[in-house]
Amino acid sequence: EVLKDSEEHSRVTRSSGLDWVILRLTMLTEGPHTGRYRVGYVGVNTGPRIARADVADFILKQLDDDTYLHQSPMISN
Repeated sequence: EVLKDSEEHSRVTRSSGLDWVILRLTMLTEGPHTGRYRVGYVGVNTGPRIARADVADFILKQLDDDTYLHQSPMISN
């Protein structure tokens, strides 16, 4: 049910007509903000974890950067 729910959220978002980025994450840690992370896609250029602070950094950068607009990148350490 969780996977089906996630797929439906993605479908609704993609068909919304809005600007969007669906961020995919690896395992979250409580590590410090580093500002260094990899951006890839599921199974491509990703590592096993990422600090919550770096996730926040990436999200804030998306507010005025359209590099990943209408994409679903995965970020990791």
